[in-house]
Amino acid sequence: MQINDIKQNLSLSQVLQHYNLQPNKNKMLCCPFHDDKTASLQVNLQKNFYKCHACGAKGDQIQFVQDFESRSVGITKHEALLKCAALANNQPVNKIKSVITKPMDENKRIEFLEKIFDTFTKAVYMSPPAKEYLHRRNLTALLEKRGLVGFNSGQFHHAGRFENESNPAEARKEVIAQGLEFGLLSEANGLSKTGEKAYNVFGLKSIVFALRNQENQITGLYYRIADDTKNYKHFYLKESKGLFPHYPKPETKKLILTEAIIDCASLLHIPEITNNYSVLACYGTNGLTPEHLNAIKNLKELEEIIFFFDGDKAGRTATAKYAKELRALIPPLEVRGLTQVETPEGEDINSLLIAYEKEIFMELLEKRKTVLLSSEENLLEKSQNIEDIATTTKEQDPIREKYITKKHPSSSIHHLTIKPLDFLKKENLLHNINELLGKIGIVGEENNRLLQYVTATTYKMNYNLHVLYQGSSGSGKTHTIKQISLLIPPEDVIYLTRVTESSLYNYKNGEFMYKLVVFEDMDGLKEEALMAVREMISNKKLSSSTSIKDKKGNADGKIKEVEVSFASLSATTKGELYEDNMSRIIVLSVDESKEQTKRIIEYKNKVYQGEINKQEQEQTRLFLRECIKLLQVYEVINPYANLVELPDNVHKPTRMHDIVMGVINQIVLLNQYQRNKTPQGQLIAEKEDVINGLLLMKDSIILKMDELEGKIRLFYEALKKFVEDKAKKADKKREEIKFTRFDIKDCFLLSKTQINAYLQQLSSAEYLLKIGHSNKGYSYKIAHWDNFKTLSEEQLQKMLDKLK
Repeated sequence: MQINDIKQNLSLSQVLQHYNLQPNKNKMLCCPFHDDKTASLQVNLQKNFYKCHACGAKGDQIQFVQDFESRSVGITKHEALLKCAALANNQPVNKIKSVITKPMDENKRIEFLEKIFDTFTKAVYMSPPAKEYLHRRNLTALLEKRGLVGFNSGQFHHAGRFENESNPAEARKEVIAQGLEFGLLSEANGLSKTGEKAYNVFGLKSIVFALRNQENQITGLYYRIADDTKNYKHFYLKESKGLFPHYPKPETKKLILTEAIIDCASLLHIPEITNNYSVLACYGTNGLTPEHLNAIKNLKELEEIIFFFDGDKAGRTATAKYAKELRALIPPLEVRGLTQVETPEGEDINSLLIAYEKEIFMELLEKRKTVLLSSEENLLEKSQNIEDIATTTKEQDPIREKYITKKHPSSSIHHLTIKPLDFLKKENLLHNINELLGKIGIVGEENNRLLQYVTATTYKMNYNLHVLYQGSSGSGKTHTIKQISLLIPPEDVIYLTRVTESSLYNYKNGEFMYKLVVFEDMDGLKEEALMAVREMISNKKLSSSTSIKDKKGNADGKIKEVEVSFASLSATTKGELYEDNMSRIIVLSVDESKEQTKRIIEYKNKVYQGEINKQEQEQTRLFLRECIKLLQVYEVINPYANLVELPDNVHKPTRMHDIVMGVINQIVLLNQYQRNKTPQGQLIAEKEDVINGLLLMKDSIILKMDELEGKIRLFYEALKKFVEDKAKKADKKREEIKFTRFDIKDCFLLSKTQINAYLQQLSSAEYLLKIGHSNKGYSYKIAHWDNFKTLSEEQLQKMLDKLK
C-alpha cells in the first residue's frame, strides 16, 4: 500500500480514536508526548495535522503513530507505515466504524435515563428558548424545584461534556452506545465538524418531562417542542413507561386526572391543589394506560377521581369513556365518587393558567359535578350542558371577572378575556391597541405611543420603520421607547446605550436580521457609528474593506459585509445634530406641556399608592407579544396611494412619502385578519388605513416641514400665547410686548440653561429680537409671528378630505 493510499484510508481522527484520545470542543488535548497538565496539543481533523504548542511535536497521522509508539519502544518510519497500513486495512474507506451497541438490562436503562435527565435539568436554566417557552406557558414556577422539567439542547453526547472523566473517549463512547440503544440518538449520514461519526438527536430543542415508576425512578421521557411554530408538538421516547409526575401516594384520597402532561405540570405549582389533591397526567384522550389503571386500583384510601380534561368534544367523550372504565375496574368508586370539572369551551388547563389568576382552578374544582354513566346523553344532560357553560362564559363570565379583577374591580379587563387571534380580528384594532398601551404605563401622548408601536412591529416585515424621539432631559422619552420595546418578544430586541466607531461592522452576518434595535440615547453614538446606522437604515447592509493577515503575517485585503433588516426606536436631547439621519426616520417630539406633566405625576401617585395593578400590566405585555407572533409577512396593495399628496414644503419629499406609505402598509398588516386579499395573496389596503396612517404621521410631517426643531417649536408656540395673553392684560398690541428670561421662568417649567438655549436659537433664527446690553440685561420681542402650525394642519386636512 502506497503512502497516499494510507493517508486516504486512515484519518487522524481514526488514529486518535484507536489510541482512545478525544479532543475537546476547541480541538485541543493533553499532549501524549510530554508530561502535559493542560491541553496544549492542537489537532486539525480536516487537514489531518497536529501540533503541540509546548513541546513542538507536529506532523500528520503517520507521524502521530510513530511518535506515539516511540514513547515505549522506538520505531522507525517504515514500522510506523506498516502499523498505519494495518489500521487502514481494518477501517472502511473514509468512514468511522459505527458504535456497536449491546443490549442492557432495565437497571442500566434507568441509570442512563437518570443521568441524561440530569443534564436536561441543568440545560433548562441556561437555555433562553426553554425559559421563553416556559414563560409563554406561565410555567416558570416549575424552575423553582429542580427536577420537574428539563431541556434537550442536543449536546449530552458532545466531547466537551466528558473532559473531567478519567477516560473521556471511553465515557463518550459509552454514552453514545446507550443513546443509540434507547433511542436518544440515531446514526446520521456523513461526519460531524470534528470529522467523527455524526448522530441525530431525538427530541432536539424540546422541553422534557420525566416519567417515573413506582420506585420514583425515571423509566421514560416526554418531549414537547419549544418552538410553537412547528407542526409536530410532542412525542415520547421509545419504550417509555411510567407516570407523570410520579405514582400517586398510597394515602391519596382525591385524585385529579388531566388530559395531558403539560396540563398536569400547570397544576403542580399551585399549593392549594397539591396540598389537597394528587395529580396524575393521562397521555391524551386515548392515554389512560394499564399502568395508570393499576396505579389507581392500588389506592386503597381513594375516595374520588376528578376528571379535568379539555373543554372540547374529545375531552368530554374521553371523560365519559374513562369514567365507565374506572367504575367497572373499581366498583367502590360508584359510591366514593367520579366527578368532572366543567372546563370552559375551547380551553384547557394550561390556557386557563396563561390567561387567568390561579384561583380560577379552585373555583372550577369547587363547582365540579358528578359523572353520571347511564349513557353519554345522560352524562351531557346532567352535567349542565357544556354548550350552556360556553355561552355563560362569553356573556357573563363570572369566574373570569372575579379572579382577573379581584384587586382592581374597576379596571378594564377585556384584553384578558379574549384570545390574541380574536383580538386581531376585532374592529377598531388601532384604538384597542392604543388603550392597552395606556394600561401598561405610557401616559398620554396617544398619537406618539401608537406610532412608535406601529414602527416597532415592522421589525419582522420586509419594510422597516425608524423613530427618533426627541425631548429635553427627564421628559420621559427613554421610558416610552422602553415600554414599547417590552411588547416585542425579547429574543427579537437589541438594546444599545453606547456604540463605538467600528463595532457595528464587526457583527456576524444575520445578527441584525429581523430585530428591533433600541438606541436608548443617540447622544452616546460616535460620529462613525451614526454613519453606520445611517447606512444600515438606507442600504440594509454594511460593507467595509479591511486588511487581514494570514498565518505567515502577509496582509491581504478583504471586503466584509453585514446584512441587516431591523426597525429602531431612538431617543435624543439633540435632534438638530442628526440632520443626515432625519430624512430617513420618523421624528417625534415629546409633549412637555404642563398638562402632560400633570398627567404623569397623577399616574406616578397612583403607582406609589398601590392603585396600579402591575401584574395586569405584565399580562398585557405578554398578550401583545402573542399578537405580534401571529402577524405574517404580506405584500400590500394600496388602491388609494395616488391620493396621498404631501405638502410642497415638506423636507426631502420622496423619502417622507416612502415613510408615510410604510406606516400605512404596516397598519394594513396589523389588520391582516380583517383585510381582503388579491388572488396572488396580497393584502388590499382600505381607505380607513390610509386615513389612520396620515393622522398618525401628522405631527411628524409638520416637524419635517418646520425649520425649528420639535422642542423649540413647542416653546415658541407657548411663548406666542404667553405674549398674546400679556398684551391683552396690558391692552397693547402684541408686537409691543417685551419680556425677559425671568418672565419666562415664572411662567414655564424650564431651567435657566434651557431658557437661555431656546432664546439663543430663536434669536439666531430671527424669530426673536434681542434688546439691551449684557451689563444691564436683555429683553426680547417676538420679531416673526408665523402661522406655520395652522397652515400646515390646513394642508394636511385638505389631503384627508380627499379620502373621505
